[in-house]
Amino acid sequence: MDSGPQENHHKNENASKTDSDTQSDLNDLRSISFSSTSSTEEELMVKAGWLRKKSTHLIKRWQWRYFVLKDHVLFYYNNDSDQQPRATINFNQITVDINVINPESPEELIIKPLGSPRVFRLKGNTAGEIKEWVEALKKHIKTSEGFKEQKYMVTIKKEFWRYPRISNDRFEEIVQTGDILLFRSKAIPAKMQRAVTGSKYDHVALLLKLQDDQVALLESTSQTGVQVLLWADFMRYQWHLLYTRLVYRKLNIERTDQFLEKTAEFIQEVSGKKYRLAKAIFKKSKGLDPGSEEGYFCSELVASAYKKLKLIEEKVHPSRVWPGNFSTEKPVELTGCSLGPEVLIDFELGFEE
Repeated sequence: MDSGPQENHHKNENASKTDSDTQSDLNDLRSISFSSTSSTEEELMVKAGWLRKKSTHLIKRWQWRYFVLKDHVLFYYNNDSDQQPRATINFNQITVDINVINPESPEELIIKPLGSPRVFRLKGNTAGEIKEWVEALKKHIKTSEGFKEQKYMVTIKKEFWRYPRISNDRFEEIVQTGDILLFRSKAIPAKMQRAVTGSKYDHVALLLKLQDDQVALLESTSQTGVQVLLWADFMRYQWHLLYTRLVYRKLNIERTDQFLEKTAEFIQEVSGKKYRLAKAIFKKSKGLDPGSEEGYFCSELVASAYKKLKLIEEKVHPSRVWPGNFSTEKPVELTGCSLGPEVLIDFELGFEE
């Protein structure tokens, strides 16, 4: 049921494969090596704690939420143990106004994003507590890109706060081998798949960072079977427009030489194998060694790669893993690592400094 990619990928002859000059570089997968470096963010004072937030529902009430202020971004969560934030306000991407809204109730404050009717009303236990938050917020805001120039491209979007988001440039910079890309397709069959599996996503791919810092996808689709696809080609043919959402999840693990060698070995073993879905629905897993399966559907391929790297619990069979199991909804059990929050790739954003 990888209906998004099978319906949408490779819709013309030129897009049926990567360009000949890049394809020749990928023919001998034994030669693939990966970059293990990553960039670092500018650090500011981190502040975290519980505050009450005024709900925007029909019945408005104050609800406790756990807030984290870090690197020009304010997150809040339902619980302090949650991985996925309920809301994200990135001061590098939007312009905000912040002030105490009621002199008679100084334990309250409001955050008002430019270009949006949405406001965030917060309340601390005391005026002193909320004053500390205001001072911390102002430091992050005044050193942000949104303070230097007015930004409202994000805030005009529906529920802009629901996902952390990054630009395509930033995505290409921070990707590391083993990270995950989730797809939500516009195609009707993909919508049917999401309904059947109870997931927000209908396709998943394993991300690779090649030695020349190019980003690539290891994926399985009905059109191509298992292949390595350069992200530059994905963008060149504008396949990103076929999806309502492309979501990045970082794999939190050390990229050792062994990790990268095992990944390259797995790619060599599976490249060119067939796309198969029936196995996952109608047949039980036979406990095959990762990489030795005859064919794969998308999430089975990624799960098999993770099993090769010993990142998935032994009891988990790759053939029983769906795209949604790589989201925060119904996460697959991992060992010795974790996946970061779902981050939306926003192709209308410029590069974030």
